[in-house]
Amino acid sequence: MGWGLRGVGGQLCSVAGRLHSWWRDRWLCTRLTPPTPTPRTSACFAWETASEPGTVSIHIANACMPNSPFGNPHDRISELKTMVSRLRNSVPKLRNIQCNSWLNSFPPFLKLFPANWPRSQNVSAVGAGCNWWGQFMARDGTFHRRHGEFLRSHMRFPWPAIDGICTINELEAHLHEFLR
Repeated sequence: MGWGLRGVGGQLCSVAGRLHSWWRDRWLCTRLTPPTPTPRTSACFAWETASEPGTVSIHIANACMPNSPFGNPHDRISELKTMVSRLRNSVPKLRNIQCNSWLNSFPPFLKLFPANWPRSQNVSAVGAGCNWWGQFMARDGTFHRRHGEFLRSHMRFPWPAIDGICTINELEAHLHEFLR
């Protein structure tokens, strides 16, 4: 698969073996609190303008730790509706919403978006961001051991980071239908 780590050779064990320590010591400690509410957040979701005019990129954080953000999809749908309303009022000529994440390969996340959301099966390059590495954080904020073991034993990520994109109108229609 294209999202593997076979090219790192002997460094795989070093990378995977130290991932838990790095996560705990350098990254996780600064992110255990839910995001501070701002006009650009709605509980688990945040957004920023993208480089393409009329497009925003969304991000997700677990604001309901230690529970899963996917345990109650109706709450996430309500948060997305709030976010869409705020976006309509603050982003001129908004057309598209996008997200590059491993979550675009994860069925509970995909249920929150229209069927055409994962428009691309193009796997993004592995980098240092949460679009790839977020899958190693468990719902309670600790290291996700099963995903870490998967990385070690298969030498690839459990879920690839791919693009999700839809129009604001498609998302609104989906949210409306979901709550019916």
